[in-house]
Amino acid sequence: MDSGQATIVVTGSARGGTSFVASVLGNLGIEMGRGAPRYENPWLQKAFTAGDMRAVGLYVDCLNAQWPVWGWKLPALSDRLSEIDAILRRPRYILVFRDPVATTTHKLTKSIQNADERRIIRQVLRESQRMMRMIDFVGLTRSPVLMLSHEKAVSDPAATVSLVAKFCGSPATDLDGIVAAVGRDSRSYSDAGSVQSHKPSAWGPMDHALWAVAEEHGLPLASRRGHPKAQ
Repeated sequence: MDSGQATIVVTGSARGGTSFVASVLGNLGIEMGRGAPRYENPWLQKAFTAGDMRAVGLYVDCLNAQWPVWGWKLPALSDRLSEIDAILRRPRYILVFRDPVATTTHKLTKSIQNADERRIIRQVLRESQRMMRMIDFVGLTRSPVLMLSHEKAVSDPAATVSLVAKFCGSPATDLDGIVAAVGRDSRSYSDAGSVQSHKPSAWGPMDHALWAVAEEHGLPLASRRGHPKAQ
């Protein structure tokens, strides 16, 4: 990154390994939002999923002003990459690919035994189409792209950390320590169970910065939990 500025986008299928890659970035010292173990940005996520691109733009401007390099992990971005490509500052994309059958099995863990064959086939097809849309985007964008296999990434975390660090221009000065931290995040993610039962991480600098933007522009608040005004 010649300018020292970039936005690192991590996307792929839900339950497809994006949190693993986001953990690598977070432990490399890149601002990734709410922190371990999911590394989500609830402000951008809420605005984007609601289709409020004005809010997305305001939040992006705020993050650009405070962090030369920051990241955004959101599986839903995989369907609209061309749309955000024009909004982000010097985007660099990490696209995570996972076996669509494995992704489907993970998503339907509680119901896979009772799911009919047609439902499973439809979900596998959706995951396959998502991957094709990401591949189509690779052929269109001029931004740097790193395509990762989830299966290979988790089988050799040290190699993955080194590869991602090189792509992002963030040296892995303590490779063993980063690999250990990513492992702890992965175990914490698994122990948390479903997204619905996961307890959100504590607020950090990003939350406070984007709270101020939301208040100034009258945007819906992503969450009050953890903010001093909500105590």
